[in-house]
Amino acid sequence: MWGTDSEPVGSPGGEMRGDFHIGDWLVQPQLNRICRSTETTRLEPKAMAVLMCLARHQDEVVTKEQLKKEVWPNTHVTNHVLVRCISDLRRAFRDDPREPKIIQTISRGGYRLMPPTVDTASRSNGQGPPVHMHADAVENYLKGRYCYEQRSHASLLRAVAHLEKAVATDPRFARAYAALADCYALIAQSGFENPDFCYIRSKAASLKALNLDHCGAEPHVSLALARMCHDLEWDEAEAGFRKAVELDPEYACAHHWLAFCLLARRRTAEAIRQAETARSLDPVSLVFAGMLVRALLAAGNHGEGVDVCLEMLELRPASPDLEWLLCESYWYQGKHEQARLRLKSMQGSECQDGMRLAVYNAVFSGETDKAIRELHRLVGRVELEDPISWAKASAWVGETDRAFKWLDCAFERKDTGVLLLDADPGFTGLRSEPRFGAMLQKLRLH
Repeated sequence: MWGTDSEPVGSPGGEMRGDFHIGDWLVQPQLNRICRSTETTRLEPKAMAVLMCLARHQDEVVTKEQLKKEVWPNTHVTNHVLVRCISDLRRAFRDDPREPKIIQTISRGGYRLMPPTVDTASRSNGQGPPVHMHADAVENYLKGRYCYEQRSHASLLRAVAHLEKAVATDPRFARAYAALADCYALIAQSGFENPDFCYIRSKAASLKALNLDHCGAEPHVSLALARMCHDLEWDEAEAGFRKAVELDPEYACAHHWLAFCLLARRRTAEAIRQAETARSLDPVSLVFAGMLVRALLAAGNHGEGVDVCLEMLELRPASPDLEWLLCESYWYQGKHEQARLRLKSMQGSECQDGMRLAVYNAVFSGETDKAIRELHRLVGRVELEDPISWAKASAWVGETDRAFKWLDCAFERKDTGVLLLDADPGFTGLRSEPRFGAMLQKLRLH
């Protein structure tokens, strides 16, 4: 939890507890800050812990597993968490990952601290300038990030409240603005609140973050996301995602959303490469795995999609999105019995959605009339989540008019799923319809 990161970080074993220098930077572990001349930057505690670990092993390549073991002992963390810490350190040190001077990435190895460390006893330039630490801002930022990861409506509203407090306390806190942009974007994508309002707020926070720190990858992603999902500005969005990848090649979210953008534009091979990169940076992320599966299905690689789903579900059972993707993967392969058995295994689990299970089971069992009756029961249920699934099921059983009504519903809600319309094999049966081309034009994809 966020609370475990709120204390200054010392190093295990009594090593390097005092201040030390890396090049012309003064590192002050007990204060979680680095200083140079009149410039002072505060580090999050875990980022400082990663720096301390690299410093203890200077001139050595420290593997990702070793870093995670030393910085997060007895805790399972993803590579994405570690990569974020490395990204934070590079930003703080103004270190270009393409031409590093402080932290070097060793391909398939780990990381290495490049300059030697020197403790302050060997230097005479003191403790650095005094600085207001904005401890309340940092605490609210950490709480906001923690609440964001819970991804419920209530937790996202709490995240917004914490992050608003953070930027009110420290109006130059660029990462807090970027996190605020992410919160508003996720609220919009989840359909929790009016998407127009949320994306406008997300764009404003992203632009503020970029004004404060144009070298940050996160606000570039947040702004590009709003341009893609809300404004349908595909060229500008792609450029924003690519800029983020250029600034931080190890920022998995940038690769993920670039893959989404490319897949929506039917550049499937490129999308698969970006999705694979995102997944390699964070192999246990369900979101990144789901993106890869969608790209593989769009390319007709149904078997590979099944393999990714099964691999992830073994690691993280009862993951709803992947369970549904696995059922669809079997269906597209013509393995209808496996699809039905998977649906049966989902009953009573966290993945269950009674209405969706009933419709999909009827479809996969070849009971078209029953599926149509179930779909007719949904008429007028505008409060239903996931209109894309209902559009897809309607298309499968030949209910074309109803499928387009659900697609119109998804478009009006600015549901991100509709952006992948042209790449989703579930809508193959609608492609000959003039309304399909008209919808793609509305999405500015044709």
